[in-house]
Amino acid sequence: MSPKRPAPPSHPSPSPGILSGRTLHILDAKLDAPTIAHLHTLASKARARLVPSPADADVLVTAISMRRRLERHLDWSSAMRKAVVRPDWLEQSVERATALPCAPFAALRSLRDATAAHCPFAPSHLPAPDLPPYLRPPSPPPAFTASALTPFEKLSCKRACPLVCPTQDLVEYLDVIRRSRELEGQDKSALSYARAIGVIKSYPKRVSKETRKEVEKLPQLGKKLLAIIDEWLETGKVAEIETIRTSERFHSLAALASIYGIGPATARRLYGLGVRTLEELEVYYDVQDGGPEDLVRIQDDDDDGKKGKAAWKGNEADEEDAWIKVALALRRDFAHKLSREDVERIYARIVAELADVQPGCASMIVGGYRRGKPESGDIDIVFTHPDARKVPGLAKKLVKALHAKHLVTHILHSVGPRTHDPLRTTPFDALEKALTVFAPPAPSSVRRRVDLIFALPDVYWTAVVGWTGGTLFERDLRAHAKLKCVALRMKFDSSGISRRGDSTPIYPRSEKEVFDVLDLPWIPPEWRNADA
Repeated sequence: MSPKRPAPPSHPSPSPGILSGRTLHILDAKLDAPTIAHLHTLASKARARLVPSPADADVLVTAISMRRRLERHLDWSSAMRKAVVRPDWLEQSVERATALPCAPFAALRSLRDATAAHCPFAPSHLPAPDLPPYLRPPSPPPAFTASALTPFEKLSCKRACPLVCPTQDLVEYLDVIRRSRELEGQDKSALSYARAIGVIKSYPKRVSKETRKEVEKLPQLGKKLLAIIDEWLETGKVAEIETIRTSERFHSLAALASIYGIGPATARRLYGLGVRTLEELEVYYDVQDGGPEDLVRIQDDDDDGKKGKAAWKGNEADEEDAWIKVALALRRDFAHKLSREDVERIYARIVAELADVQPGCASMIVGGYRRGKPESGDIDIVFTHPDARKVPGLAKKLVKALHAKHLVTHILHSVGPRTHDPLRTTPFDALEKALTVFAPPAPSSVRRRVDLIFALPDVYWTAVVGWTGGTLFERDLRAHAKLKCVALRMKFDSSGISRRGDSTPIYPRSEKEVFDVLDLPWIPPEWRNADA
């Protein structure tokens, strides 16, 4: 089916010449006549020179997403020497009045690296001349050999945990018990299973009868865990897990806790009130079938940093309930996973908008995306600026700019700038953040959760480390800093590192330096997957 014609941009006419001197070829295949005309108009506005042959173009614009079909128009070796992008690259570049980076808009996944390498435009999120070296990711990255780390270390921040391990099926099996314990409020037991999962994730061999003796020597595996492993080795399943999987209570609690803002304790309370399904939860919270259109936006912080009140359909409501209502109404959108291309495309748009609000920022996508996950449930982005005076209040400014363009529709939670607490008297970091609902431009109509985190430049890499690792990895980082750094005695969270004795802050100037300061071996992001 031919794609719908994109709506004309609502912004003022762009500055002339954003593609001046560049050659462009628009491949007509899979595009209808109105869309082709629209793209030609955009190319003309951008002062690009349209060429009749794809071989002569700097950038090839196409709606084709399969190699076999592209090769009908351009041989593959030529395609590998081009920036091959989707039509929305041209649309968004003209709308933003700047040539956006090509990689997030690569038409084919297999051409993404080639598109990035041959894109004639520098990525908009790297104003390199103005960024001090310590805010730039190192190139090449620090050397790392996974086999140099042993799985016999007790803490996951000292082990190499891949995204998928040789015994991933056992890991996912054990995670059913961990999740059940968590939902029932049995936190110590849940943590024990999480630690066992982290150890198995780092074990470089498949758990089998042949490796059973060695597995027994791994840390965090007590008699009960080893008995479960033995049962799994003998029968291929575990009776307790099969019971959990058929439990109506487990499935109800898991469904309720899948909604943003509903933790295990709230899920148990709702279950006790007779709520069993998400449809019943909608009735309980009076969420109508109308979905997002019925939601009143949650206001961001006031200037004094206090949380704004949340309103639901015109009535004052408890703020936590308002988050739940927003998330519940948008649950079908949130259930859609984001591909890496989706993440990169949204990131490119947000960074382009931030450049208007405050030029010269550094930023990085963190979370599961940075650990190598092929799909993500949400997007986490850490920002900073070389001038520390320009960071406080920047989250609010960016959200307002995104909201004005209908790119952010709700704020689920926001925290204004606060002073770092070197004594960690509270369990929360001091980073400025806005947890938002992002509405991507057409053709996508699926709303996404995007968390925007702002750090002062001195703690940028601490924030990157703190928002990259999985739950267990970050927990073990804090435990190591507290208990294991005997000589230094550190305190660590996403907003800073300080010495315990005198609360003196320490400011690492790179991600690896965070590990060096904490006396830890360097572990790249894709090896920090200690969770199932």
